[in-house]
Amino acid sequence: MKKRMVKVNGIILGIVLSSLFTTNLHAQYALAAGIRLGGTSGVSGKYFYKPDMAVEGIVGVLLVFSSLIIPVLATQHAPPRRRLFIAYNLGAASYLIGILLSAILDISPGAAIVCALAIDAVIAAKLIQVFTRPRAEKAAPAQGPTARDRVQPTLSKAA
Repeated sequence: MKKRMVKVNGIILGIVLSSLFTTNLHAQYALAAGIRLGGTSGVSGKYFYKPDMAVEGIVGVLLVFSSLIIPVLATQHAPPRRRLFIAYNLGAASYLIGILLSAILDISPGAAIVCALAIDAVIAAKLIQVFTRPRAEKAAPAQGPTARDRVQPTLSKAA
């Protein structure tokens, strides 16, 4: 009984405190940001364009994590001094392509951006592989035995 009373008092205190701090937020701020949990979870941003009306956008967890991970994976074989530049541009181009695809095809922008990130990452990784190969691999192979042909087999343990 006592635990239930403490829980109810905590809930009431939370409601009172939240109502004190959130009253007329729209009058003080035009923009708000936060984390939304529940059915539509993710990072959210809210813009109040009238005192009683707002536009809210939610960025899903998949979009956030793919935006952080995919450009890094795509540029892991790039030269170290160019990785950050390539990753930023890959992300920016993918977001632009995803938003354009979303507008043209009338699909979810989050899904379009994630798909664009994945496709652009595969293309970028292949281009990095092609343009950063050592010069010896780019040249035509020499005629005759190669170093791989001259390798001696290892001796097995004598019984």
